[in-house]
Amino acid sequence: MNLSGRPLTSLSLPPATRLLSGPGSGPLEFTHPRYCVTLPEDTHVAALVANVTALHNTGAGVRYSITGGNRDGLFTIQKHNGLITLAAALDYETHAHHELVVAAEASGVLVHALVLVRVLDVNDNPPYFVTSDLKATVIEEDDRDLPLPLAKVEAHDRDLVDQGRLHYSVAGDGVDGFAANDVFFAVDATTGQLLQVRRRVEKRVEVKGRNEQGRGNQREAKR
Repeated sequence: MNLSGRPLTSLSLPPATRLLSGPGSGPLEFTHPRYCVTLPEDTHVAALVANVTALHNTGAGVRYSITGGNRDGLFTIQKHNGLITLAAALDYETHAHHELVVAAEASGVLVHALVLVRVLDVNDNPPYFVTSDLKATVIEEDDRDLPLPLAKVEAHDRDLVDQGRLHYSVAGDGVDGFAANDVFFAVDATTGQLLQVRRRVEKRVEVKGRNEQGRGNQREAKR
């Protein structure tokens, strides 16, 4: 049954793989003793996680509960139909795996099954700079040794999927409104090295770091 009371089809359930099989000899048995479910970390609260089912050989009513592994109360189960739903937001960076112990009870008999939840990382955190505002000194109208390294910025991303894929850009005085070949400052998009490429008086520029999905952060640097 789904949350509205309508029967669930196999297509409406999240991916689940039966890892152990074989009927038991007891009066109460789970149809699948173990489940493996994969969910992206941005799965919305109240989404269906899995549907576990246990059957009693006399047809007695079964009551379900989560008895272990439910740290932070992220999951909840409907006691009469075994529907497990998401009660709070997942976070890959906090816990990438969850192992739930689900109990079924009928006519005084208690059995257990495992639900293994694997969390997929998604881009839900903007990059951040390691240091605050940077300052560098340039000599006015000095065009020697250009391009001249001024400073190097460093940014990180908490999302594993975006680590090593940050891109840096620069904006502000001496950059905005200029053609690419006429800018006074540039930054290496991969390393974060800020360069003076033409002679310029003191100006303020802004270095930005973003990941491949466009999430970003920025720092100002007075030059």
